[in-house]
Amino acid sequence: MKIIKLLLALLLLFVLEALFYSFLILFFPGFLDFNSIQYLLVNTISNIVVIILLYLLSKLFYKEFISTVISRINTKIFTIWIFIGLLIFGLIFCIKIFFISDLSLTTFKGVFDNKYLRLSLIIVYSFIVSLKEELIFRGYIINSLIDIKLKKYLVIILSSSIFTIYHLTGSSFIELVFVFIWGVLLAYIIVKYHRIEITIGLHFSSNLFSDLTGNLISYNITNSTMIMYEIALIIPLIIICFQPNKKLLGTDNNLKL
Repeated sequence: MKIIKLLLALLLLFVLEALFYSFLILFFPGFLDFNSIQYLLVNTISNIVVIILLYLLSKLFYKEFISTVISRINTKIFTIWIFIGLLIFGLIFCIKIFFISDLSLTTFKGVFDNKYLRLSLIIVYSFIVSLKEELIFRGYIINSLIDIKLKKYLVIILSSSIFTIYHLTGSSFIELVFVFIWGVLLAYIIVKYHRIEITIGLHFSSNLFSDLTGNLISYNITNSTMIMYEIALIIPLIIICFQPNKKLLGTDNNLKL
């Protein structure tokens, strides 16, 4: 009975999110233009709405998620891992830029469409998207699967598979492969260290530099360079997965593992 309630809440969340996005596409034509300020604004607001929906549905169907995950997020560990993530992925981002030969800053027109406003929105947008996805996939889903007594390797595979399916739209096969690998490594970090703050910090940092590249810089990149970049993003996660020193990572559970 409990698994039915958990799945129902998750299905309802995805349906409501799909309906909300359909509404946005219908009434905000610029919503689908990734290079527009409207895209960043509307997407940021819509993802905040989804986080609120997740919280409300959790209160109805899965109150333990609020008490064991949301209310126990450690701001100190969270801040540390944002800083670590920015250092790691910032370095990888700089290396990527170094290998791109036809690099140029994107120019924007319009009073409100300038790079400073865009930069601020990108930071907020990247954080909100990362927070939403981590709370859903590494928070709600993993806790739900643990609650029904699934083995840990199945929890990792299932949560990563759902994470990949969620990113099907607009992604190539190669991109989906790396999304799945990312999902597996982030889920493993949760299972091993019990700290969702780590995955939020890493996810946000990676998304931030990816969104910066897509919004503020014009360039062409070969498939081989893209694959090398994605592999470079994965390597730090693998190292973290097998980090023997748990002191920096935190030892208190904020997940039911």
